[in-house]
Amino acid sequence: MYRHVLKKKQIRCYLASAGISQLGNVLAGLAFLFLSYELTESAGLTTVIAITQALPYLLFGLIGGAVADRIDKKRLLLHIEFLRVPIIMSLVVLYYAGSLAFWHLLVVSFVIQSFGCFYNPAYRAVLPLITTRDERTTVNSLLDIVTRGVQVLGPVFSIGLLSTGYTIHFYTIDALTYALSAFFIIQLHWVEPSSRVSPGEKKLQILPSILEFFRWAKGEIKMRTLFTATFLMVFFNTWVWQVGLLLMLLSNYPNQGEAFYSLLLGWYGAGVILVNVVIPFLWKRLGSSP
Repeated sequence: MYRHVLKKKQIRCYLASAGISQLGNVLAGLAFLFLSYELTESAGLTTVIAITQALPYLLFGLIGGAVADRIDKKRLLLHIEFLRVPIIMSLVVLYYAGSLAFWHLLVVSFVIQSFGCFYNPAYRAVLPLITTRDERTTVNSLLDIVTRGVQVLGPVFSIGLLSTGYTIHFYTIDALTYALSAFFIIQLHWVEPSSRVSPGEKKLQILPSILEFFRWAKGEIKMRTLFTATFLMVFFNTWVWQVGLLLMLLSNYPNQGEAFYSLLLGWYGAGVILVNVVIPFLWKRLGSSP
């Protein structure tokens, strides 16, 4: 089945765009942490940068999904890709102008991740529009393999870049991945689901639908608990894993801490993939045992 779906140009372009874009995201995420510490040498401010990479998903995650359902997805994806290129490259320009400051990293990190809140649900929503029902599970599996594979290879790839001493060019590569991703998205063609509601009316429905959800969630204790638990998990993952581990490595290995951190992220990603493969297998075996 994998061979069958990969014969289709649409699917190859879809997977290529996802993988390339994910590589840029991984490298940019590392660069924000590394450069924030290099500029400030502050654990607290480095933590703030890490939080700005997670906070937008708590603030705009629901809004992004609602927007993706109601506007032209291809136009949205391309607009975001083309906007991200100059925004991320502004950091490179500021660096070579000798003007790069912590607050630049803070703003750009928040903006880029906020774009992701709209980009990711729209991109996922494209999959059923370019595949048949029989292909969907296979392509979704391939998409997961590609994105998780890049999460493993991205940090390992970054070790070679770190050896050059130009961490700032993580952003240059990130900008290139956005441009390449846009190229592959342009190759995709699909028909948006038909609706009796006009595009203008769909846009007007975005805010009411979000408000309606929050009114419903307000009375649901389970939903409030879920949001609180999600926030706490994101916060502690940000502090303990992203920042705590990085600072520990930098303090013990000043010259190689960033490379060790990237390598550990790669191993962590490999472990996640292995667990995702093994658990369904074990679950199936346990379910079939007498």
